[in-house]
Amino acid sequence: MPLTSVREIGLVFLAIALAPVAAGARDWRTWPFSPTSPWNHPIGSWARYADVPGLTSVPADLNHDERWTSSIVIARPTDPFARVLFAPSVGPSSTWTFVARGGQVCGNPRETELALAAEASPTLRWQANYYSTVAAPNTSRHVLPPDFHRASADWHPVFRMPAGACPSPDTDGYLAVFQPDGWVLDVYAAVVLSDNRVLGTVASYVDARPTAPGGGTAGARACCRRSPA
Repeated sequence: MPLTSVREIGLVFLAIALAPVAAGARDWRTWPFSPTSPWNHPIGSWARYADVPGLTSVPADLNHDERWTSSIVIARPTDPFARVLFAPSVGPSSTWTFVARGGQVCGNPRETELALAAEASPTLRWQANYYSTVAAPNTSRHVLPPDFHRASADWHPVFRMPAGACPSPDTDGYLAVFQPDGWVLDVYAAVVLSDNRVLGTVASYVDARPTAPGGGTAGARACCRRSPA
């Protein structure tokens, strides 16, 4: 699906989902996380950018093929329920591998959907992104920090999602679904099925409200990148 289509879908969902808010109030759906979150904290006035030697010669980019993005969906209390299932993180049955080989993040034939679902499980397999680590310099070792918001914290597999929602059109397949209660379900390598089930390799919740009870998660999560940030 072209990136413009994903953006158009996101704008439609945003327009129909946002309820009026009081004048001067901060809407966590368009401005999530606490003021002290790293995603909202301004860069200091004395900060200076510095060149990184050899960066331009590294065979990598931040927006590969001009379509690496994240699908942001805002759900209403009246939207249908959806459910998360977990595909293998690697190998031919992985949803990441499926999309990398030309599969679609949504709108696949029924036979394809049945085959993908047959390899998926409701079991939460990872407490954090399996490609993230604090190990250095040997980053091939999967080492997690001692304290972080684990994927199993505040976990529930059923959530609200508008019909027709679709992940980002790239192999990372990011899908962030804002729930009516202020939590955001973040799914990596997501593929949405026609029955509103979502397959992915890892998923977790974060609290997007700026004044969440107990301080919320302030935008932190088990995974090392905030896709709705």
